Amino acid sequence: SCEWTASRIINLLVDILFMSDIVVSFNSSFYDAVAMLVIDRRQIASNYMRSWFLLDLISSMPADNIVCLFQGIESSGEDGDASTGSVIRTIKLLRIMKMFRLLRITRVLKRWETQAGSRSMTVVIRISKLWMLLAYATHLAGCLFYLIADTTECSANPDGMSKSCTCDSDDCIKGNWLANYDMELYESGTTTSKYMAAIY
Repeated sequence: SCEWTASRIINLLVDILFMSDIVVSFNSSFYDAVAMLVIDRRQIASNYMRSWFLLDLISSMPADNIVCLFQGIESSGEDGDASTGSVIRTIKLLRIMKMFRLLRITRVLKRWETQAGSRSMTVVIRISKLWMLLAYATHLAGCLFYLIADTTECSANPDGMSKSCTCDSDDCIKGNWLANYDMELYESGTTTSKYMAAIY
């Protein structure tokens, strides 16, 4: 949806946060191969451009907002040719690159861990990394089950008791695991409710 909902605003703020991290990375010193601290801005920029810049840039793109922008152009008739639809599909594929944000967060936490001044802070950062990894794995599993529910069509008995894609009746309905779990949720539930059911 291209409406300015709370989730879309939060996604945009997260995108801005990750894009600002690119600026920080262009101004962050690093240790070279002989353990010398490099503070020259030109060398820092060159090192970042040759390492993580491209991946960071793609994973920071506000893909959802760019898709909405192109959809608005397409619906207004300013550029409603097939090329616009092709661009939208390509940008939608870039959404999967957001998964690489976990690598960026891990790098930031590792940098904090090396700069931590106490052992207790190091332990806190390591525990935080573990919890973030568990939360991210849970999120990916929920997204996978949501995708299955959103794309799979199979037959289900109208009595709601069928737990497979087989059908024993003439008036079968289309369904999947979510339809078998809760038909009302499958037909009229919100995206958030379906996502929570997928995690469950």
